[in-house]
Amino acid sequence: RSLLQEMPSQAFSRLRVGVGRPPGSVSAADYVLETLQAERRPAWVQICDSAADALLLAIERGVVSAMDWVNRRDRSIGSLDGSLV
Repeated sequence: RSLLQEMPSQAFSRLRVGVGRPPGSVSAADYVLETLQAERRPAWVQICDSAADALLLAIERGVVSAMDWVNRRDRSIGSLDGSLV
């Protein structure tokens, strides 16, 4: 079931993580639910680290600050106005 269908309202912030497009004729659902291949794991670790940083920033400084940071070219922690660490 969808979380959106279960919530009484859609008035909440979401953290969406992009995983790229599925190869060939693989459906999007099958692509995101399949076992992660070893060669994609380093990229997935980096994606998860960035998502965790964005979530922490949203909690500490608000969703707008987190969106601004995610959409920058330089997303290093040092690019923030002060470290999260």
